[in-house]
Amino acid sequence: MKRIVRLTESDLTRIVKRVINEQMFFGTGGGMKLGTPELDTPMFNHDMTGKCLTYKSSAEMTLELFGKLRGIAGQTNQLDKTIQSWILRLNNSMKGLGSSNDLTKVLSEIKTKEQMSSVLNAYNKKFGKTLYEDLSGEYTISWDTIWGMVKRFNYGKSIGTCKKYATQTYNA
Repeated sequence: MKRIVRLTESDLTRIVKRVINEQMFFGTGGGMKLGTPELDTPMFNHDMTGKCLTYKSSAEMTLELFGKLRGIAGQTNQLDKTIQSWILRLNNSMKGLGSSNDLTKVLSEIKTKEQMSSVLNAYNKKFGKTLYEDLSGEYTISWDTIWGMVKRFNYGKSIGTCKKYATQTYNA
């Protein structure tokens, strides 16, 4: 079954600008490689002892970060009006009920790792699934964009960028 989607000129302009900005800021690949300026921070674990064969994608790093953030201490109260407002706006933006860029607005409004942790836990409690699961079905934003916005929530430990290392063998 074919669907006809009508776009205004401003919709098309906005989509093209977003794609260009994402490509310029995050590159076109799904995974980030060592030496990428965004990864040259203490938050990331660069194990230089082995050669990395495959790198984690931005989706995998986001999932790992979300998992670790959900368990941090000192979270903001999940019943806080701001937290509840954020989770409703996140959910509505993925359902198409909010503005098209509300997802990125909410993620940029969250300032601390404790707030992000509360948002992740409150979202799961309210909607019965994780924010990551809902983001997986969101096709209007790339994982590179999401990772670019959430990686700032350094939870105190490192996230490795390498998925699989080459094994080193030594001859005796």
